[in-house]
Amino acid sequence: MSDQQNPPEKFYASVQVRLPKAAGAVARKSLGIFERQIRSRCGAKVGAGESPAAGGLLITLDLDPTLGAEGFRIEGSGAALRVSGECERALIYGLGKLLRSSRFSPEGFAPGPWRGASVPQKPVRGIYFASHFHNFYQEAPLPEVFAYIEDLALWGTNNVAVWFDMHEFKSVEDPKAANMIARLKAILKAAKETGLDTTLLCLANESWADSPVELRADWTGGHDGYTRELQGHYHVELCPSKPGALAKILEWRQQVFKALASAPMDFMCIWPYDQGGCTCAQCKPWGANGLMHIAQPMAEMFRKSNPTGKVIFSTWYFDDFTTGEWDGLKKLFLKKPDWADYLMVGDYFGVEKMRGGVPGALPTLSFPEISMWGVGGWGPWGGFGASPYPGLLEERWHSKGALLVGGFPYSEGIFEDMNKAVYSQFYWQADRKAEDTLREYVAFEFSPEVADGVTKAALLMEKTLTRKKEVKDGQTHFILENPQGVDEIKALMEAAHQRLSPAVQKSWRWRILYLRAIIDHELAHHDSALTDRAEEALQEITKLYHAQNAAFPVAPPTREAIKANRQL
Repeated sequence: MSDQQNPPEKFYASVQVRLPKAAGAVARKSLGIFERQIRSRCGAKVGAGESPAAGGLLITLDLDPTLGAEGFRIEGSGAALRVSGECERALIYGLGKLLRSSRFSPEGFAPGPWRGASVPQKPVRGIYFASHFHNFYQEAPLPEVFAYIEDLALWGTNNVAVWFDMHEFKSVEDPKAANMIARLKAILKAAKETGLDTTLLCLANESWADSPVELRADWTGGHDGYTRELQGHYHVELCPSKPGALAKILEWRQQVFKALASAPMDFMCIWPYDQGGCTCAQCKPWGANGLMHIAQPMAEMFRKSNPTGKVIFSTWYFDDFTTGEWDGLKKLFLKKPDWADYLMVGDYFGVEKMRGGVPGALPTLSFPEISMWGVGGWGPWGGFGASPYPGLLEERWHSKGALLVGGFPYSEGIFEDMNKAVYSQFYWQADRKAEDTLREYVAFEFSPEVADGVTKAALLMEKTLTRKKEVKDGQTHFILENPQGVDEIKALMEAAHQRLSPAVQKSWRWRILYLRAIIDHELAHHDSALTDRAEEALQEITKLYHAQNAAFPVAPPTREAIKANRQL
């Protein structure tokens, strides 16, 4: 029997939290995060204090540097519990574990039975917010994004990464660029206030929209060892082999660093392709040649303004458009370069090559895909609601997890919230089963009483996710490749819905999962067409995502979105 199914000892209407002596900002933040979670789930009152009210619960927070890095311990019983952390942000991780095994009701808060110590196995447990295409990260009200960062921290996340997409703007002074910079700074500040590290992804040769045409990079294939043109290239990137181009690249990068200076970064990641890269004869092969002209001076520039900052060198798409990049990198990195701290690989680009040795013996991070699988090359990703695929994530993780020190799952929005939880627990405990995390998620976010049924439904949703778009007689159809299971999913979700509190029924996590069941059921029983009921569900999801102006790959396919067909 799981901890979540054990009966609680007692519900408390009042909870007092005793902060550590000389508590810093993050310890105080942990109290605020804990209070928000309790307030949103039950009627218990939470406050800071030395002793509980009569009949209340006391939770003491303290710091214990003898715990492993970022580890926590939960101990105690009855009306007195203690949550210890190796550092202040570890208190958030400990409170997250306590919350996930607890119960909530109109009577109050019943602390869960989990006791013991836990230390994360992977030191870098990040998430990448892809703030583009007018998706959730770009459009949602900032308080919603801030709360979401706190939610991820409760699961053990310790790093938030963003990217400033230069190609959308003409300069750093562009009013739209200033708005985006202000938004990214606010997101990064919120992450830092939560105790998390921050990372800036930088496409090595990215450029402004009006970059000099004569200095632009080549993206075409069929020459100089490139078998196909570069994917995702914006055609404004510069070629560092052309006179004056490298100076421009570094000058513009310095402008971005300066604009973000009030939100200093802990990490910078230098990105090679998608977008970016150059296929010209002087830069070939990009990953072991042209890219290198940029990477070291950019890393050194970053460290001047961030002396303790860490540099990640990404090998994304290495040896996919051409050959010789990984082998060339191994020759260049015969020993650890003094300007790079980590290597990054993707799920598909570099993992197998790692088994033959990592260039420079650098600790290696991954960039796992958790958003796009199953709905075709250009989505709509998450357009039909929640997109859990824990089985696939587990298969990928167990093929390479032992080779990694962590990573940054690629996120296009909130629809893969379950997938984020699964990966956060892989980073925390490498042999954790995805289904176990899913069950813990369901019990916490919805109710322990529906854990079996909703976990089963979510697992079935992975099997029914794959679909393709087809236009017949002027009408758009979304054809489920494996519709078997949609009836059972809907029945399981309807049964669970009736057992949930009104607050949970209205919560966004429940709505995107519940509406996914409805939409797929409509598709399966109406010739793959979007019915009025499906349209109603899609419009609700659009509001939850704040996707009214989103590009089609990240927009629920409402009739309006299909008609507008907003492309990238």
